[in-house]
Amino acid sequence: MAENNPINLQDLVEEKITVNLKGGRKLEGTLKKVDDYMNLVLKNVEEENRDGERKEHEIVVVKGGNARTIVKS
Repeated sequence: MAENNPINLQDLVEEKITVNLKGGRKLEGTLKKVDDYMNLVLKNVEEENRDGERKEHEIVVVKGGNARTIVKS
C-alpha cells in the first residue's frame, strides 16, 4: 500500500509531470513554477484532449483549481 505522505510540488520543479485536468484533457511537460494556490507553469507541453488529439505548446499556465491529478512522469 502506498504511503499517504504529502508531496511538496516545489520538489518537482524542473521535473517532467503529467497533469490531468477537469474536463478530460491531459498535459505533459516540464514544471517550471508552482505557487501556494497550485497554479502551475509548464514548458514544452504536449496536450491530449478527450478525443486523443494532440497539440504541442511552448508554455502553458494551469490554474490550480483545474488540476485533477498531478503525476511525476
